[in-house]
Amino acid sequence: MGVAPLFLQYLRPQYDRADLYAPDWESRLLARFLVEGQLSGGDWGPLPVVELDPDLSKPLPEGALTALEGVERIRILFPLENAGQGAAAGAACGES
Repeated sequence: MGVAPLFLQYLRPQYDRADLYAPDWESRLLARFLVEGQLSGGDWGPLPVVELDPDLSKPLPEGALTALEGVERIRILFPLENAGQGAAAGAACGES
């Protein structure tokens, strides 16, 4: 059992569909954190999406408390130091 919130301040997963079509797509994607989960012994992939309202006085959306229920492991891939300049791989944290 972890302590929420996992992504407060420093680790901020970022996804923008337009990034894949930008001329500098490679450096955009390699320069950010990538957080993946392993669901019930399966393959690694994106974590389930839960969108929260920035207005904290509003209730949590349906399913927010169980969004990570099937996630057995989480790995955080760190950005590449020289993203887009021929670097080959990033470092994984918490992977066994």
